[in-house]
Amino acid sequence: MDYQKFINYINEKNAFGYSNGIVLKKCGPGFAEAELLPSGTSNSNIGFPHIHGGLLFTMADSVAGTAAMTSGHICVTLNSSISYIKSATRGLPLKAVAKKIHQGRSTGVYDVEITEDGLPIARGTVTMFMLEQRVEDTMK
Repeated sequence: MDYQKFINYINEKNAFGYSNGIVLKKCGPGFAEAELLPSGTSNSNIGFPHIHGGLLFTMADSVAGTAAMTSGHICVTLNSSISYIKSATRGLPLKAVAKKIHQGRSTGVYDVEITEDGLPIARGTVTMFMLEQRVEDTMK
């Protein structure tokens, strides 16, 4: 797989990630790293300065799915869990890194850590179901 081509494809074609401000920065076998720069619409409630937990969950799910797709297959989320460690409030870029724990024929399990300025904000585990469809076929 041409990882730079894959990164470009994800950043150009993933409307959901784009609309949430998630940008894929790096990827390789069983690995992906994404960044999000919080905006005024990232907060939990009006006047509440904390980044919405659903946005962090979305970021974790997205980066885990991207890491899983480095196997060459399109995937969907089968199960996921997240623990929120600390509030992200400073408006600094958030970084999410997904690393493969296990990759089989039909499922993959990924560990995800989200940080703000190097400090842990959230950590999760995401299980992906691998479809028959190949990533490279969708990139044509």
